Amino acid sequence: MRDIIKTSASLTAVLICFVLAAGCSKSIPAEVEPNNTFNTAMKLEDNGAVTGYFNSADDVDCYQVTLHEPAVLDISLNAVRGINHSIKIWRRDGEPRLLKYIDDFRKSSPERFCNMYADRGVYYITVQHGDKDPKRPNTENPYTLSLKARSLAFLEEKEPNDGHISATPVTVGKEISGYFSPVYDRLNQNADHPFREEDWYALDIVLEGETPSLIDVELSGVPGVNSVLYVYNAAMGEVGAYNVHGIGKGESARGIGVTASGRYYIMVTTEGYQSNCDVPYQIYVSQRPYDSTMEMEPNNTVGDANPLQQSEISGKIFPGGDKDMYKIPGPGRPTMFTIEAAPPETIDISVNVYNEEGETISGANQGKKGVPEILPNVYASKSLYVEVLSRRGDSDEQGTYRLMVSSQPYINGYEIEPNGKKASATAVSADTVTGYTSFQGDVDYYFLEYPKRKTLRFTAKAALGSKIKVSVTDPLGYIIRSERISGDAEKSFTEMIDGKGYLIIESLEANYREPYTIEIQEEK
Repeated sequence: MRDIIKTSASLTAVLICFVLAAGCSKSIPAEVEPNNTFNTAMKLEDNGAVTGYFNSADDVDCYQVTLHEPAVLDISLNAVRGINHSIKIWRRDGEPRLLKYIDDFRKSSPERFCNMYADRGVYYITVQHGDKDPKRPNTENPYTLSLKARSLAFLEEKEPNDGHISATPVTVGKEISGYFSPVYDRLNQNADHPFREEDWYALDIVLEGETPSLIDVELSGVPGVNSVLYVYNAAMGEVGAYNVHGIGKGESARGIGVTASGRYYIMVTTEGYQSNCDVPYQIYVSQRPYDSTMEMEPNNTVGDANPLQQSEISGKIFPGGDKDMYKIPGPGRPTMFTIEAAPPETIDISVNVYNEEGETISGANQGKKGVPEILPNVYASKSLYVEVLSRRGDSDEQGTYRLMVSSQPYINGYEIEPNGKKASATAVSADTVTGYTSFQGDVDYYFLEYPKRKTLRFTAKAALGSKIKVSVTDPLGYIIRSERISGDAEKSFTEMIDGKGYLIIESLEANYREPYTIEIQEEK
C-alpha cells in the first residue's frame, strides 16, 4: 500500500511539473544597453528575437548575428504606437557595409524584409527611427525585433540583387522565385525612379554556331502587386518594358531577339511601390529558334529594323504602344511594291512607309479591328522602312499580324506616290495612266506636257466597287472639266491641253486592291 502511495505521489509531481512547463513560454530577451555601436552590439540568435526601447530621439540599437551557414533571413519589427522605426542590415567586411535599409511605412506600423540572403559571416542589424515622422523617445512600449533563418531554395533570388552588378543568375528552362520585398529600396538614388525596389537577374545565352534565337520571359502574378518586367541587353540598353495586366496579374516578354552569345538582364519591380512577403513570384525563361519569317524584338526604331528576307513576316503588337519596324532592302532599280498588313481580330492596325532619309512617303490607317491595311503602289529604288503599329494603342499578347510585301519592276505610266499636290505630280509620258485610290479621300496629280496645244481623249475606268472624280486643268492648275466614274464603268471625254496641264484623280469611294486606268489619245 505504501509503494502504491509513493508511486501515485511521484506521478502527481510529474504531472504538475509538466503542466507548469506547458504554461510557460520562452521569454524574449531585452536589449542590453549600451548597444549603440557595432563594437557594443548585442548578440542575436539566427532564429531569435529581442525587445528594445528608444531611449532618445537619436537612439540606435545594434545587434550582431553570426551565420555559420548561408541562410535566407526574414527580419521584422512589430508596430509600436506613435513610433516610426526602421531597419538597417550591415555586413562586416572590415568596416561594416550597409546592404539594405527598410523604412516602408509611417508611425504605428510594422516593418518586414522577408528574404535577405546572407552568406557565412558576421552581420549587424540596427534599429533606429525612420525618416517619415518626427523622432521622439519611447520608453513605455517596446519594439520586438524578430529574426527567422531558413535554407536557400534551390532556385531563388539572392537579395540584395538591386542592380545588374549584383544580379541573381537565372537559367533558360529553369524556374526561379523571388519576393516583392521590401516596398522601397532606400539606397536607390535613381532620379527617374527614386527608392524603387528592383530585383535583377542575369541571363547568359549561348548560341549554337551563333545562329540567332528568340527568348520568352514569363513573370507570374502576385496578389496585391502590379508587377513590371524589364529586359536589357549586355550593354544595359532597354530591350523592352512590360506593364500590361494590372494588379495580381503576370507579365511576359516574347520574341526577344538574341543575335550573339552574351549576358542579358531581367529586372522585376512594381508599379506604385507595393510588396507581398507571403506569396513569391516566379520567372521562367525559354529559348526557341528564329527564322526570317518571324519578328525579332526589339525592332521599334529604324536602327533596330528587322530586314525582310522573305515575302511575308509575322509579328505581334505587344505591349500597348508597340511599334515594329522592318527594312525592305533597296532593289537597285525603280520598283513598285505592294505592302499589306493583316492583323488579328483584336487589332486596328496601321502602316507607315519611310524612305532612307526618314521621310514619310505613304501610310494606311483606313480599316477597323481585324481589317487589313493595304498600300498597293509604293515606288522605290532604294531601301524602304515599314512601320506596323496600332494608333488606338491596341495590343494582343497572343494574336499575330502578317506583313506581306510583293514587288514588280516599275512600268512607265504608273503613279508614283506621294502625288497629292501639283508640286509632287507624277509626270505622264505614256498613253495609259495607272493608279490606285490608296486611301479614303486620296488625290492623285499627274502632269501633262506637250510641245504644242493638243485635243486629247481621256477614257477613264474606275476599279470595281469604287468611285472616282477625274478632272483636267489648265496650265496653272485651274480645273476646266470634271467627270465622275462609278464601279467598273468607263467614261470617255475630250479636252484641249494648252501645252501643259494636270490630270487629277480624286477618290470618292476607295478600292485599295484594284487600279483605275486613264487612257490618253490625241484627237486627230
